[in-house]
Amino acid sequence: MHKKLALLWALIFTASLYAQGPSEEGPSVLSGTFYKAETYRITGRTDLAMELYEVLAKDPVYRETALYQLARMHFEQNQFFQAFDLATQGAEAYPKNLWLLRIKAQSAKSIGDFKTAGRSFELLYTLAPQQPEYLFEGYSMYLEGQLFRDALDALSKIEDFKGTSPELIQDRVRLYVQLKDPKSAERSLKTAMTIAPEVPEYRGLLSQYYDSTGKTKKAYKVLIAAVDAFPENGALHMELARMAQKMEETATALYHMEQGLVLEGVPLEDKIPVLLSIYERRDNPSFRALFDRVFNLLESRHEGRIEFLLLTAQIHLDNERWHEALEHYLAAIAMNPSNYTLYQMAYSLSQEIGDLDGQIALLESMEENFGDDHDILESLVFEYYNLGRWEPCARLAGQRAAMTLDPEAASNLYTMAGTAWFQLDSFELGEEAYGKALDLERSATTLNNYAWDLAINDRNLEFALQLTAESNQLQTLEPTFLDTWAWVLYKLGRYEEARVKIELALQLLKEVDRAGIYLHAAKIEQALGNDERAKVYRKKEALLKQQ
Repeated sequence: MHKKLALLWALIFTASLYAQGPSEEGPSVLSGTFYKAETYRITGRTDLAMELYEVLAKDPVYRETALYQLARMHFEQNQFFQAFDLATQGAEAYPKNLWLLRIKAQSAKSIGDFKTAGRSFELLYTLAPQQPEYLFEGYSMYLEGQLFRDALDALSKIEDFKGTSPELIQDRVRLYVQLKDPKSAERSLKTAMTIAPEVPEYRGLLSQYYDSTGKTKKAYKVLIAAVDAFPENGALHMELARMAQKMEETATALYHMEQGLVLEGVPLEDKIPVLLSIYERRDNPSFRALFDRVFNLLESRHEGRIEFLLLTAQIHLDNERWHEALEHYLAAIAMNPSNYTLYQMAYSLSQEIGDLDGQIALLESMEENFGDDHDILESLVFEYYNLGRWEPCARLAGQRAAMTLDPEAASNLYTMAGTAWFQLDSFELGEEAYGKALDLERSATTLNNYAWDLAINDRNLEFALQLTAESNQLQTLEPTFLDTWAWVLYKLGRYEEARVKIELALQLLKEVDRAGIYLHAAKIEQALGNDERAKVYRKKEALLKQQ
């Protein structure tokens, strides 16, 4: 069916439902009004729809629907007080209308009236018991409003529907604690233990409750009895180990740690923090022996689990075994390629061990998975640049520069793109990139690099001279910039001027690698016919290269 035709039939059908019964204006008139109101509402002309619904709300035939639509439209426009007032009117007049009651509950929540919201959700559950989510929403409203007594009553209704569970008992205890009723909290736990003695979690909860209220010895006794009753329950052993440590009973703590770690039933993610705590105390021979026993056992059980890979990586890191740690992080990435933190750790380790190819591989994988991350892509540009991978460097640097809002950062990226294109003998593209860089910022570095690339490729040397002169004006007495100036002058055949610049550069250099500049000095002297001085510079260059 055509979309507009379907809408028309829907409106006609809806109108027919309400166009019944007597009215002062007559059914045909109000039916048309209703039809128009629905049309305005559906087509987004909300103000006009509201005006008509306000008229319809005065008619007994249309009042229920009109109040609902008015309340809904106000709610959708975040006009929560108006929505609440209208929904309340409607819910009082039509107490079995679930739609009105739901908007009343939602708008009450939005204005911070959590008691009314909770009551409304509970009433919704009474009217629609097949939808228990209303019961849970009511409970959450009382919690949000810190209405703990109301929350307790709602919790009882949840237990009637769902049955008692350790989680619900724990919620009940917390509520009693909030109400400063410790006797009821303790009684709830003991009652749960009596009703369901086969559930070990209740004993653990009772111990935790005693511990939280400062009754450490009582908590310890409960746990000992619990472990005796449930010797295969690893979680109880873990809790008893924690309590034993607290009471400085190390031997008991070690025994129950081991039991908790080796027994099945405790999730690996809960075991790992305990294993790490043992590892951190490995200077103690008892803890060291326990760690070795348990680690080897768990490693054989959980080989390939990402949690264990990360644990092992952490241990390698602690012992500065960077390569081994990196291997485990790479294995973890293979299992979870969407985890950004794993990439960061692996990348840092690759930097630590100087694995440039590994850094590139990681960054390229990160680009594939997190392509919008600015830092990743810029790091990738720099790594391409450092490794001399000019084609991807030029491509990516240009892309990032075009997307970068910071003028300085964009200029730097265009400069790198320019260098890369020159290295690829794509001179026109290189000049274009350098031009964009200088349009954004005329930095000394960009001017110098552009001049150098032009000079070594014998392109537009007069322009290169302008660029290098400007760079040296912006940043005076910089040896590498003076070297570029000298080399441009050399290329232009202006050897005496070149000598002045290169000798000044050599004077300014101290412990910096002078080999390249000595080479340039030798060529300038040779061009001036000073072969002996050229030889001196050649020897200095050779000596530096041997170091």
